[in-house]
Amino acid sequence: MKNFPINPRVNLTAYRAALVNAVTLSEIAQKLGMNDYLLLSRGEAKDTGRARGVLLANAIEALIGRNYLDQGRRSARVYFRTSLP
Repeated sequence: MKNFPINPRVNLTAYRAALVNAVTLSEIAQKLGMNDYLLLSRGEAKDTGRARGVLLANAIEALIGRNYLDQGRRSARVYFRTSLP
Protein backbone atom coordinates (compact mmCIF):
# COMPACT_ATOMS: atom_id res chain seq x y z
CA MET A 1 0.00 0.00 0.00
CA LYS A 2 2.95 2.29 0.56
CA ASN A 3 3.77 2.03 -3.15
CA PHE A 4 0.27 3.20 -4.15
CA PRO A 5 -0.40 6.38 -2.13
CA ILE A 6 -3.32 7.60 -4.30
CA ASN A 7 -6.42 5.82 -2.97
CA PRO A 8 -4.69 2.45 -2.48
CA ARG A 9 -7.90 0.47 -1.85
CA VAL A 10 -9.25 1.17 -5.30
CA ASN A 11 -5.94 0.60 -7.06
CA LEU A 12 -4.99 -2.57 -5.22
CA THR A 13 -8.36 -4.33 -5.37
CA ALA A 14 -7.89 -5.38 -8.99
CA TYR A 15 -4.33 -6.53 -8.34
CA ARG A 16 -5.38 -8.60 -5.34
CA ALA A 17 -8.26 -10.17 -7.25
CA ALA A 18 -5.90 -11.19 -10.03
CA LEU A 19 -3.37 -12.70 -7.63
CA VAL A 20 -5.64 -14.44 -5.14
CA ASN A 21 -7.34 -17.68 -6.12
CA ALA A 22 -10.20 -18.43 -3.72
CA VAL A 23 -10.32 -22.12 -4.64
CA THR A 24 -6.63 -22.64 -3.88
CA LEU A 25 -6.79 -20.64 -0.66
CA SER A 26 -9.85 -22.59 0.45
CA GLU A 27 -8.07 -25.89 -0.16
CA ILE A 28 -5.07 -24.70 1.85
CA ALA A 29 -7.32 -23.60 4.70
CA GLN A 30 -9.07 -26.98 4.71
CA LYS A 31 -5.75 -28.83 4.80
CA LEU A 32 -4.66 -26.69 7.75
CA GLY A 33 -7.90 -27.51 9.58
CA MET A 34 -9.05 -23.90 9.80
CA ASN A 35 -12.68 -25.09 9.88
CA ASP A 36 -12.08 -26.08 13.48
CA TYR A 37 -11.04 -22.55 14.45
CA LEU A 38 -13.67 -20.39 12.74
CA LEU A 39 -16.61 -19.12 14.75
CA LEU A 40 -19.59 -19.34 12.41
CA SER A 41 -23.28 -18.58 12.69
CA ARG A 42 -25.67 -21.55 12.59
CA GLY A 43 -26.50 -20.85 8.94
CA GLU A 44 -22.86 -20.57 7.93
CA ALA A 45 -21.97 -23.69 9.90
CA LYS A 46 -24.58 -25.70 7.95
CA ASP A 47 -23.21 -24.56 4.58
CA THR A 48 -20.62 -26.82 3.00
CA GLY A 49 -20.61 -25.31 -0.49
CA ARG A 50 -19.19 -22.25 -2.16
CA ALA A 51 -19.95 -19.87 0.72
CA ARG A 52 -17.89 -22.02 3.10
CA GLY A 53 -15.03 -22.04 0.61
CA VAL A 54 -15.12 -18.25 0.39
CA LEU A 55 -15.04 -17.97 4.19
CA LEU A 56 -12.04 -20.30 4.35
CA ALA A 57 -10.26 -18.42 1.57
CA ASN A 58 -10.84 -15.13 3.39
CA ALA A 59 -9.57 -16.59 6.65
CA ILE A 60 -6.32 -17.91 5.16
CA GLU A 61 -5.81 -14.66 3.25
CA ALA A 62 -6.20 -12.73 6.53
CA LEU A 63 -3.73 -15.07 8.24
CA ILE A 64 -1.14 -14.60 5.50
CA GLY A 65 -1.66 -10.83 5.54
CA ARG A 66 -1.36 -10.67 9.32
CA ASN A 67 1.87 -12.62 9.23
CA TYR A 68 3.27 -10.40 6.49
CA LEU A 69 2.39 -7.16 8.27
CA ASP A 70 3.60 -8.43 11.64
CA GLN A 71 6.81 -10.20 10.65
CA GLY A 72 7.69 -8.82 7.22
CA ARG A 73 8.02 -10.37 3.80
CA ARG A 74 10.99 -12.64 4.43
CA SER A 75 9.62 -14.10 7.64
CA ALA A 76 6.17 -14.60 6.14
CA ARG A 77 7.64 -16.36 3.11
CA VAL A 78 9.72 -18.74 5.25
CA TYR A 79 6.82 -19.46 7.59
CA PHE A 80 4.33 -20.26 4.89
CA ARG A 81 6.71 -22.25 2.72
CA THR A 82 7.43 -24.52 5.65
CA SER A 83 3.95 -24.77 7.16
CA LEU A 84 1.50 -24.74 4.26
CA PRO A 85 0.67 -28.07 2.63
